[in-house]
Amino acid sequence: MDAYFEILNQQNEVNVKFDWIATATGSGGTHAGLAIGQALSPEAIPVKGYSVEPNAQYILDHTLAIANEALKMIGEETLLKTKDFYFSEEYSGEAYGIPSPIHIDTIKWLAKYEGIFLDPVYTSKAFTALIMDIKNGVIKAGSKVLYVHTGGLPGIFAYPQYF
Repeated sequence: MDAYFEILNQQNEVNVKFDWIATATGSGGTHAGLAIGQALSPEAIPVKGYSVEPNAQYILDHTLAIANEALKMIGEETLLKTKDFYFSEEYSGEAYGIPSPIHIDTIKWLAKYEGIFLDPVYTSKAFTALIMDIKNGVIKAGSKVLYVHTGGLPGIFAYPQYF
């Protein structure tokens, strides 16, 4: 949640207005925290979570439960509902921890052209889905999107068959 408000502060400091915030959704904590920030902020930037496994309903339900438990802990009475989440499982691959060729291609492309490393389990799946959302017009071309890279670089070394 604090990260969401930090994003708002930093975008104001550098005079950029994001149209979207995107992140991987696996265990649900990052997406839940960002969604809480969005819900509590008068300056709402939509947050889209990209599932890292095809069992999206479970992940979405779990993320919603984390968000609502956190809201209760801070004394908020208004809770979030499933409809409050932008969420996609479209490019999550066949299973958790199993990257598809498109995810490996995304890892290699971003490393080659931007020097940014994604991991095969989380960030490559979400970044691939974000690119596809832009290519397919789900997120309008030219939109300013902040991708929250949650790490995972060591994960590359667990998949030597791809690199």
